[in-house]
Amino acid sequence: MSEPPTPEPAPTHTPSLHDVDERWTVPWALVEETSAPGGGEALAWHGREEDFSHVGYAIARPMLYSSDGAPVEQEASCIDTALPVGEPDFDGAPALPHWATYANLTPVQRANYLKWLASGRRGPLRDINYAFLYFYGLERHALIDRGEPEDILRALMGLLKHYDGNASFFSCASRLAAFLFATKGIEKLKPAWFDRLFVKRAVPLHNDSISVALTWLYARKKPLPAPLAFEIARQDLRCPHVEAFRANREAFEACFTAAYTEEFGAGMRLQRAEKNHTWKYRPVNPALQSWEHFSKLWSVTSTDVAAEQAQFEPLVAIWRACAGEAADSPWTALVDAHLSRDGRILVPVRKLAALAGQATPGKGPMPLPVCERIVSAAGAAGFEALPNPRLLLRPWKGGERVALVRLPEQPCAEGEPWYLAGALLLALGAAMAEADGEVDHIEVLHVSEIVNSLYHFNDFDKHRLGVLRKRLLKYPPKLASLTRRVRAILSEDELAEVGKFLVGVAGANFRIRDEERLALRRAYRAFRIPVTALDALLEKLEGDPGPDGARAVREEVLAGLMRETRDFAARLGIAMQALEKTGAKDNARGIWYARKPPAAPEITRDAEPDPYRDALYALLRRPDWTEADFIALGEQHGVFVAGAVRGVDAWASEFSGGDSVRLALSPDEDWD
Repeated sequence: MSEPPTPEPAPTHTPSLHDVDERWTVPWALVEETSAPGGGEALAWHGREEDFSHVGYAIARPMLYSSDGAPVEQEASCIDTALPVGEPDFDGAPALPHWATYANLTPVQRANYLKWLASGRRGPLRDINYAFLYFYGLERHALIDRGEPEDILRALMGLLKHYDGNASFFSCASRLAAFLFATKGIEKLKPAWFDRLFVKRAVPLHNDSISVALTWLYARKKPLPAPLAFEIARQDLRCPHVEAFRANREAFEACFTAAYTEEFGAGMRLQRAEKNHTWKYRPVNPALQSWEHFSKLWSVTSTDVAAEQAQFEPLVAIWRACAGEAADSPWTALVDAHLSRDGRILVPVRKLAALAGQATPGKGPMPLPVCERIVSAAGAAGFEALPNPRLLLRPWKGGERVALVRLPEQPCAEGEPWYLAGALLLALGAAMAEADGEVDHIEVLHVSEIVNSLYHFNDFDKHRLGVLRKRLLKYPPKLASLTRRVRAILSEDELAEVGKFLVGVAGANFRIRDEERLALRRAYRAFRIPVTALDALLEKLEGDPGPDGARAVREEVLAGLMRETRDFAARLGIAMQALEKTGAKDNARGIWYARKPPAAPEITRDAEPDPYRDALYALLRRPDWTEADFIALGEQHGVFVAGAVRGVDAWASEFSGGDSVRLALSPDEDWD
């Protein structure tokens, strides 16, 4: 337990889904090349006892990487001292991307980052991605360099002291801290650090963190404190999140704490499970997503306390008493009857229908409005049923089994479009993976990682998507059943991007079989995408056929395709958020949702003709423009010469020495 875990060597075969089941990070091929081709400068680590200065910023106890030029190894957090640094401007600088690298920051953003580091990493941050960028380096030092856990933990605890209010960052940082405590020896965790990580916190705990906390308490023969007991009960699916809890959490927790203290005094004593538990850590540093690191697992095995579920039944009873939930209520009985040993709930749809007061369905597809009423009934009880018919744009079947997960306590509107897009992409990917007769787990894994490259999902959405993925592996939808509904919400250009996405799924295991090629042709026809576009794409992507007839995939082409897919997936999220019901009747099984048309701006045109005004009017009336369309618009009204946009871009690029200066309007860009 005292030695850090040694990473497993990279296997010679493609990893299975089981190996990387909960990675939920960016896929390896999406990482932009930031290392110097054919060489580069060495990465230098600056530890806790060193000082580091750059362009006037003195950084004490740095715990970071630097290089004197493009580094020989990819590292997102590496401070390349050869890159220009501007003047700090936190208000004026654009927000960092969710998977930022120091090399890809603007000079002003680099100045902001260095200023924050020089402040002792404690200054106010409206953009938490600066803290994530620093965290990436700590993660690499812990996993690749196997640095001193004590030093890394001190840096992590300092970050958590100042930025524990951000749920996403707290989850990532606390998980690494918990993993390091497990490798260092859980019993060596300091009580003050235990309180900061597991007791005095502002956001929910990840399951791994709860496991480490319980094991630490068991090892030190300490009772379970009331705040941690409340957190365990809050996450238990048997504990309903009733209106009393949602309306006034503080009062509800006070009720729970009083009842818990009355029954257990200082706290209940914990019991360990018969088997040990293995914690598997998955890095979030985008530089650790190269294929070299993708197959590695970082794990450590220790005593398991959290798995002994029976010991927490008194917490469930206390919660239900505070909630006024009768033990024989229909939803309580349903949860108790279908809760598995690993804490999951799988319920036949017909039982949910009975609870919602709907007629017990047969095995065929159910009317969509009936599905909606079942979803509403589950939501009123605090649950979401997955797969949700709206997410997959298809109804349930009467013989289907669905998973129940907890509804979010505080829905995050900012992340909702990404979750909606992720669910649809998972469905499309599972359908494509099954199109050749068997579900290829690596193909579905590829889809999962594209989904998670969009956003720093919170733990709740990660869990929802993980549960959904497992249901889709069990019941993959037919590609034909999705095409009509997807066509209803996407434009022609967006459907072409769906085609590219499906090709990327088929090639995710680095080979495309004849069955997959036929399935792709059927999908292109169903989406009404020209098959010639598929042929052109496969010609670039495929290499020589193997002994089994499957064609190898050119990795560099696949990487580019995956980057395009990432951009499309972000736009898909916006489209999914703009869905509205079409008013289906009780017997309707067709399209349930359609995309809202964009509202046309109120513009009054003058009677006198004005080509510039007319061109602007036409520009504003249409929401989506490609560069070619924009140039055609200028030619139509005589206000812009064809080729001028590209000419200005070329001049700007030359003038700026190759910096990113874009004036042309592309499909993915907006004009300020």
